[in-house]
Amino acid sequence: MSTEGTGVFEVSPAEKSTEKVGPEAKDKEEEFTEEELEDVEETPLERLVGLSEMFPDRFWDAGSRVAKFSYWLGTRTAWVLGTTAALVLLPPFIEQQRLEFEEMQNMQKKQMLFGQGATMPNQPLALPPTGGVPAPPRPM
Repeated sequence: MSTEGTGVFEVSPAEKSTEKVGPEAKDKEEEFTEEELEDVEETPLERLVGLSEMFPDRFWDAGSRVAKFSYWLGTRTAWVLGTTAALVLLPPFIEQQRLEFEEMQNMQKKQMLFGQGATMPNQPLALPPTGGVPAPPRPM
C-alpha cells in the first residue's frame, strides 16, 4: 500500500489481486474461527461483555426498566404482606397465648391451694370403674 499524495491509503492493483474475496475468504474465516474457538479460554465476564454487544442499547434500556420495576414491585409487595400479617394475624396469636398463660396460672393456684392429689371444687369425684363381677382366677 502506498501513502502518496493526499495522505489516504491506496491499494495497488497487485495487492488487490492477492486479497481473497468471496466464498474463499468466508471459508478461511470460518476455519480460522473454529480453530480459535477451541483454544480460546474466556472468563464469564468476557462472555457477558461479548453477549452485551450483540443487543442494541434500547434492548438494555428496556431490560433495565423491567428490572427496576420488578424490584420496586417486589419490595412493595413484601411490605404490604408483612404489615398485613402483623396487623391481622399477630393480635389473635398474642391473645391466644395470653389466655393459655392465664389458664396455666389458675391451675397452678388451685394445685397450691388444694394439693396435688385433691379434687378441684368444680370437678366431679373420680369413681372407680364399675364393670360388674370380677372374673375368677384361672387355674395354672
